[in-house]
Amino acid sequence: MAMLDRFPGLLKKKAGGAPDLPGAVDQDVAAMAAARLAGDSEDFVESRLAAGDENAPFVGGVITLPLLGTKPAEQHQRTLAMMLAGALVLLGAATVFVLNQAEKTSLQVAASGQALMQSQRLAKSVSQALVGAPEAFAEVRESSQVLASNTRGLRDGNPEMSLTPLGVDYGPALRPSAMPPPSWPSSRC
Repeated sequence: MAMLDRFPGLLKKKAGGAPDLPGAVDQDVAAMAAARLAGDSEDFVESRLAAGDENAPFVGGVITLPLLGTKPAEQHQRTLAMMLAGALVLLGAATVFVLNQAEKTSLQVAASGQALMQSQRLAKSVSQALVGAPEAFAEVRESSQVLASNTRGLRDGNPEMSLTPLGVDYGPALRPSAMPPPSWPSSRC
């Protein structure tokens, strides 16, 4: 309650020049608005620009715009329309370029994901082939072919898979000689 005591007159209606609008009739409101506008009309006369003013933005059909200069309105409209058309052409070209790059990148990511899956499948098939499962040898052959095809496609590009080669930064990692030789544990019997 102490907080409300600090603001005793905050919500009270102020007496003075403000009329009681909820009790007013539409004609009274219109008369008050007209009286206010009539009193302020002198202020508008002083703010108008003189006809011979050099800084006027619009004089006799000629418009002055920043960066475009002083020209007729029709010429400004033509210039702005050509600039808009050029900007739309550039936006369309940029959109096509970005979508093309996104498609190339998505195909490369898909090929690398496929290569990862085939390498895991190959590891599983090799361990089954070592145990002696005859169907594992076909899986080893198929997995190694798909893995090699994806790796070559990422390294050199592959038009059949719509793959473009990866950048030169990844070239050394995809060379066959860059793969580490398999290390066989030495048996000590």
